[in-house]
Amino acid sequence: MSTTRIYLVEHQIGDVRERRLVKAPNQAQAVAHVVRSRVKVDVASQEDLVALVSAGTKVESVNEQQAA
Repeated sequence: MSTTRIYLVEHQIGDVRERRLVKAPNQAQAVAHVVRSRVKVDVASQEDLVALVSAGTKVESVNEQQAA
């Protein structure tokens, strides 16, 4: 039997603060549940890289500890 908890996931976009209660096995899955409904992630194309880096966007790095 798996154990779940109810997590309070909060985030703010501009002046709008949203609070959601998410039942999940762990904190990471609770966050992932909320993020999936808000964020789209794809591998950057060459055109994306050229356009964004040319516009001054920095590439952000995540190390293994941050990813866990």
